[in-house]
Amino acid sequence: MTSSHRLMACLALVLALAVTTTACPLGFGGSGGTGGVAAARRALREAGWKETAAGEVPTDLGGFFIPSGGISAPCQNFPGCDGNTTWVEIIAQIKEQVSPDDDLCYWSWQTLPPPGATITAPGQYNYAPIHDQAIAVQEMGYTAYDRLNKEADPDTCTYGCGAAVWAGLAFGSEMTRYLCSVNASAEAGVCSEPYYNQVWRSPVAGAIWRFNGTNTQNLIEVVKEWRRSEQGHAPMINSPQIQQQGWGDGGSLTAKLFKCDDIPELYRGQFPAPPLFRPDGPLADAGMKFWLGTQGLLPGQA
Repeated sequence: MTSSHRLMACLALVLALAVTTTACPLGFGGSGGTGGVAAARRALREAGWKETAAGEVPTDLGGFFIPSGGISAPCQNFPGCDGNTTWVEIIAQIKEQVSPDDDLCYWSWQTLPPPGATITAPGQYNYAPIHDQAIAVQEMGYTAYDRLNKEADPDTCTYGCGAAVWAGLAFGSEMTRYLCSVNASAEAGVCSEPYYNQVWRSPVAGAIWRFNGTNTQNLIEVVKEWRRSEQGHAPMINSPQIQQQGWGDGGSLTAKLFKCDDIPELYRGQFPAPPLFRPDGPLADAGMKFWLGTQGLLPGQA
């Protein structure tokens, strides 16, 4: 058995046992300690993905859930978490074990279902009563999409240089159909079948961040700055749609880890952000299909 296969078998055993263990000589350091990181890893896998607004999405190919606050937040409320170690630090230590010689990419999807969507049957959600909110979310999505794309571009980045790899955006089948039915879509080209038959029911944003083995602390600050800066994502996080009107309730943030070179080049840079329209459907939707069907670097769920 190769060392990589032994590692994966060991990790799978840790996950299956669901206890903090030092039986596997992983050698994790950092403020979380060996047991802390192993338990946090397990916590990622145990949490799963409960995104009912998009339907049940399998996590058996290495997908895992990130709690509220994102990867720059400390790991808390999971067995073995010390409350100080961030998810970035945990992933950086995982990178040293599963991808020591290659850059590791963390590819996440943040869903933003409209209020009440998670208890509404597919195809039955009524956007008409929240028309103005839907228009605001459409504008908010384009703005966020453009901003993160700029951070992935070495010529336009301000604080995400080298860490941000890709941004993606899709409004989902139901919201797209509604906006097109009332002539409110920002792009007429998306009023077509590929956009009416997306993986997603409602809005979703994708992001890829790079771990190169030396940028852990910088990446923590980059993600924090992205979340708190008025030039970054703060206006969206603090918007009335999110804070007061219930967009995102029942949504989730889920991710996989890949070697960056294993991600198709199409999802490693768009400079600057183009319109969403592509003849064969939204790029984020195609990206999600790749993400769903491709094994991540964490072992499958036992």
